[in-house]
Order: sequence, then C-alpha cells, then structure tokens
Amino acid sequence: MVSSVAPTRFAPAERRSLEELAATIDTLERSRLVRQLIEGFPELCLVLDEHRQVVANNRYVVDLLGGTDARKALGLRPGELLGCVNAHVMPGGCGTSEACQWCGAVKSIMECWRTDRRARSECRIGIARADGPQALDLEVVATPLSVQGRRLMVFAARDISDAKRRAVLERMFFHDTLNTIESIVALSELFGTEGLPCSPADMKRLNRLVWQLVEQIQAQRDLTSAERGELTPSRSKVAVASLFDSLGGIFQTHPVARNRLLVFQSPADADGGLETDETLLRRVLVNLIKNAFEAISAGETVTVSCRRVGPSELEFAVHNPGVMPREVQLQLFQRSFSTKSSHGRGIGTYSVKLLVTTCLHGTVTFESNEKVGTVFRVVLNSPANR
Repeated sequence: MVSSVAPTRFAPAERRSLEELAATIDTLERSRLVRQLIEGFPELCLVLDEHRQVVANNRYVVDLLGGTDARKALGLRPGELLGCVNAHVMPGGCGTSEACQWCGAVKSIMECWRTDRRARSECRIGIARADGPQALDLEVVATPLSVQGRRLMVFAARDISDAKRRAVLERMFFHDTLNTIESIVALSELFGTEGLPCSPADMKRLNRLVWQLVEQIQAQRDLTSAERGELTPSRSKVAVASLFDSLGGIFQTHPVARNRLLVFQSPADADGGLETDETLLRRVLVNLIKNAFEAISAGETVTVSCRRVGPSELEFAVHNPGVMPREVQLQLFQRSFSTKSSHGRGIGTYSVKLLVTTCLHGTVTFESNEKVGTVFRVVLNSPANR
C-alpha cells in the first residue's frame, strides 16, 4: 500500500510511511550480512526500496546528521538526507522536481531499478546552509540487492568535490592565463620589431594585460579561500563610473569580446553610498560579462547597467539578447556544470553565487526568456544596512 501520492515532474512521487516500511527495516536490521555489507563502505551507503526511500544505512549517516540518531534517515530519499536544494521543491520530495531530470543520483537509481543491473554516475548537488551555499560533487553507484525475496538496491556515494574543484579551477586558470600571456607575448614581440616605435597607448595596453594576469592569479587564490570560508572582504566606497571604466578596459582587448559590443548604463545617482569589496565585485561582473559574450553572436551587444534600489543599495545587471535552454537554467549555479562542453570551464556562475552570497552578502538572480533575453542581477548594500 502506498501511503502518499503527489505530483511529479520526473521520478515517481509515491512513497510509504515509516509504519509501512517497518517490516523491511526490521528484516535488514536483523541481517548480519547486510550490516557487514553497508558498514564496509568508507562513505555514504544506503539501502533503498522501490520508492527510493532509505530502509537501512551505515554509520557515516550519523556524521551527516550531525551526530544524531542514524534512524532519522529512514524513510527519506537520498537528496532529502543530503539537503539538496531541489529535494523539497515539489511535495513528492527528492526526484520529483524539474531539475531532478539532470540529477545523476536519481537517474542511476531509476536505471538500476529498471535494468536490475549496476548503474554508476556523477552527481552535482547544491546545498543551502546558514553559512551560505555549498556544492557537492558525488560519484554514485546503485547496485541491485535481494533480501528474503525483497527487491532492494544498495546506493553508495563518494564525495569527489575536492577533485572536481581542483580540476575545474585548473582548467579555468590555465585557459584564462594562457590567453592573457599570449596577448602579452604578441604585444612584446611587436615592440621588438625593428623600426617600429612603442607608443604610449601600446605601453598602456601591455601594462593592463600584465595587471589582468595578476588579477587572474589572485582570483583563483581568493576563490579557493572563499570555498573554505577563509576569504575576508576588504570594503571601501565604490565609484560606479570608475568601476565601469575598469571593466571596459578589461574587455577592450579580451578575445571573448571580439566583434561584439559592450555598453554601460548608469544613472547619475548610482555613485556614492555603496560600501563593498570592489575587487570581488569586479570579479563577479567580469564573470557575468564573459558568460554573456560567450552566449551571443558577432555584432550583438552585452549591456551592463546599475540602478539604485535603496539608500545604500545598488543593483548591477548584465544583459544579453540570448536565451538559455531550460536545462542550463536549472543547473546554472552548480560548481562543475558547464554550458560549453563536458570539458568546459564551468564554475563561472558558481563563483558568482559563492562570492556574492558569502563574501559580499548580497543576492544574485537571473531571468532568461524570449521576451527579455538573459539578465543576471546582483543586489548589494552597505554593511550598516544589512
């Protein structure tokens, strides 16, 4: 008997109450073989029933639940246990939201149940916590299990977040740094051409590229510190006009802006009143502008604007005329997700979310549809007004 039925946008929503699961839970608790099996895993290991509900778990769950009774995991689904931001979007819980269509954990569980064979996948999970958003990258394996005629499955998950983070950071670092170095080398070789004078404009461009390289190195360092909760912002009054000038200089020679337009819009009352870390804010806007350029075709325009939404509160917006596919929108702020390819750089929007929410204490939202195109909005205010 299924105790609860709810709407779903992906996996079946039906689930059973703890009373209805009691017989299966009791059977597994008394099975020495099952206990030895799941306790042999160094990380999370669960036994799930046909409704993807936990009917047994190993001691790793005690740490996951903050030292409380591991039996509190019984009846939950994996995403509910891990604290996935999508686990309670729909009344049916984990697996039933629109975003769950791209969840490796749910897909592995469903494939294992459908084929009665082992299924493996990688899974990206966003977790909302009091100290800010966190991201988990997991390797998950679902394996069929039969106990006294009951058809079940073993669900094991290994945290590969550190490895994925390092891989993504390295890809982004090497990609951006090599692009800048290539520009520096090309310009310096031009200076060495016999009979060709070095103009003040050329020297200014070279100086800008060198500082851009320094900024990229510092950005990687600070992003790592932010993920560890060790990055302390350095706040000062922000002059929006000066900030926009510096952004224009960065993209004046940037490869991603080639044959595309960058327009800045800012009302006269935007300057003054905002106190934040200008360096981190600039990094946030650089990432958003890069993503916007990569989403449009030659001849199209990216617009960066600023408007006052409170006495000491500003909204920065980055707009492009393109529209993101729904699949991209649902996975946008996940750390290792990339819109470019399976080996793309990713992390751009994830770093924006991380820096804005944990370091700048602001909010970041986006809208993408045929009517407005795509616009990201970052709202920041001064510390005294939080």
